[in-house]
Amino acid sequence: MSLAHKVVKQQLNEAKTTIVAGVDTAGYESHQLNSPTGIFVDTNLDLYVADRMNSRIQVFHLGETDGKTIVGTRSSDITISLRGPYSIVLDSDKYFYIADYTNDRIIASGPNGFRRLLGFNKIASNMYQSIRPTKVNFDVHGNLFVSELYNRRIQIFDLQNDSCVSVPYTIQTTYSSVLTNGHPRFSRTLFNPRNYHYEAVEVTVHETDFYILTANSSVDLYGHVYKDDFHRFNPSKNLIAWFGKCCRKDQFKFTLELQANMKYILVVTTYDPNVTGPFSIITYGSHRLNLRLMDISPIIHSKYSSNLTVVNPTYRKDCLSESYYYETVRLTIFTTAYYTFMGDFNQGMDMYIYKNQFDPWNPFENRVKNKTFSCATLSRITLSAELQANTTYILLVTTMEPLQTSSISITVSGPADVTFERFIDNSAYCHVGVPCDHQAKGIGLTLDDILRLELKRNATINDQPFVIKISAVLTTIMLFVGVISSAFSLLTFQNGNLRTVGCGLYLLASSITSLLTITMFAIKFWFVVITQTNISIDLSVLQGGCKSIETLLKLFFYWDAWLNTCIAVERAVNVYKGVSFDKEKSKRFARWIIFILPICISATVIHEPLYRHMFSYKNKGEISIDPLFEIPQGVVIGTDTWCTTSYSQSIENYNTVILFIHLLGPFIANFCSALFIIIRSARRRAEVQKQQSYRKHVREQWKEHKHLVI
Repeated sequence: MSLAHKVVKQQLNEAKTTIVAGVDTAGYESHQLNSPTGIFVDTNLDLYVADRMNSRIQVFHLGETDGKTIVGTRSSDITISLRGPYSIVLDSDKYFYIADYTNDRIIASGPNGFRRLLGFNKIASNMYQSIRPTKVNFDVHGNLFVSELYNRRIQIFDLQNDSCVSVPYTIQTTYSSVLTNGHPRFSRTLFNPRNYHYEAVEVTVHETDFYILTANSSVDLYGHVYKDDFHRFNPSKNLIAWFGKCCRKDQFKFTLELQANMKYILVVTTYDPNVTGPFSIITYGSHRLNLRLMDISPIIHSKYSSNLTVVNPTYRKDCLSESYYYETVRLTIFTTAYYTFMGDFNQGMDMYIYKNQFDPWNPFENRVKNKTFSCATLSRITLSAELQANTTYILLVTTMEPLQTSSISITVSGPADVTFERFIDNSAYCHVGVPCDHQAKGIGLTLDDILRLELKRNATINDQPFVIKISAVLTTIMLFVGVISSAFSLLTFQNGNLRTVGCGLYLLASSITSLLTITMFAIKFWFVVITQTNISIDLSVLQGGCKSIETLLKLFFYWDAWLNTCIAVERAVNVYKGVSFDKEKSKRFARWIIFILPICISATVIHEPLYRHMFSYKNKGEISIDPLFEIPQGVVIGTDTWCTTSYSQSIENYNTVILFIHLLGPFIANFCSALFIIIRSARRRAEVQKQQSYRKHVREQWKEHKHLVI
């Protein structure tokens, strides 16, 4: 009863059913199931359930209602990860065969642990490639049958009777030792504390061949075989074989092909925690293996304590809308190795590690790949990661619930000491956009950046926020007033007497550039508004407007600013020259400058179209016919398109310099020209009108020309 989240049994001649696993509601606790799709009952009447939506295999012993996870999510043993396991079957040796539905593969267990028996790709191009295996089973001859959902077929994989390699049972090497309370400890399971004593034995191989590694002991052993290296804080790293069971005389037994000149480590521990006792390792094969005890460095514990309060900064965890308090801690790593970070689960803590830098606007960037395990029954959360020496790492401590305060208590375990330094990033960047889709700008915002978070997508102007409506009204008024003002200026400068000096030509050109600037600004504003309220506009039109309008707006704006600067400079020259001022020379210079200015300005912004592009992202949704099969019935796609600018750091620095030149250059030139006119005029008047003091002349000139400064 998959949709009822339970397994029931019924006698052949009775209508009554009895629940043997699960309850009426979905869940992930030991007594609950979530859409179970496959079961198997062994000779001991133990029930194995493929708990599909929980991505695990549960076993319910006869008469028990609480199950134990033996494979997949929340399994205490190191097994293998599953995604939507659909069915399970056991062979005569009680090894598992699992249809790992979502991962497109068949998983099998064996004396060396778990392995992928049959791996599949997304497209079934031949018989060994499948889509969504659902059922697995054996016939009496040992052949494996696989049922595929998407291809609607059943495949058979013949048993290869001669596929196993025969290894001679000739004892080549023996190794004996005793696990004591003085041995180092680690956690061979994912959730239990480090209460397993172990001994690491280096295996030296002289000849490439198949070998058998087994052990004898009066206690139940558990064996792990590693290639290259063994990391006690990440016991699944480099692991090639692992096995151990309770109450077995043979203990673990590995049949492996070992390569010459390769380093292998056999880690011997116990099935149950806090157990000690003698053991011996025996190897079989055609060649001898050398077994040597490995030296294990001691574990160093480093501790950090703090508090998350309302004064801590917040960020949007996983780019969701809720905000979370967080604290960043800079880590100093002295030795390259695996380290384990352990926090208090009851305090609702969550931890992440970042390399070099943490950006609260993009919490996925620079995040170090790690393994995180949490278990409410053990009241702790554990994070394990490999960290490099002389590299900057940031430990982010946050909470599992939004805007939750908590005390922080973290213990870091590793082969060397770790130092902590709490810090707050005060980078003065302006972030434009939303988390995971933003840009950091040091200086300079485009109109797209300003309107981006205010505009409502696919909505008319009447449905836009009040700030957009006000902006639209003000833009229209500015355009109307600008057109009228420029028109009157053009009419005024039709008088030839006003164009006898260069200043008149500058004013005439400035009237034109002012009109072009305000017109281009209005075009830019309405282009952004219309393209976001009308989704039917062709992409080529959007791309063309994105690349050209902003660039032209900058060109006309800078051109107009420098023309006003030329007017101020010429006035200062006129004051300096006095009666010797050459009007014809001034007109000649003005014509050349008016012609050269747009060329020079264009050279500083010509790169803009190359870095401006339309950014589109799609929102997809699927409706499933059957949640068990995940067959999509329909897809809903929504596309958001924005004009964005993506600069490299060098181009960003160049843009900042150019922006300062075009903004501060005219300002400084106008300010200095105004001061020069005031001071120079006051000095000349003081030479003629000596009855007044120089300071009084300065005050009079200030009253006359202060509009040039202000």
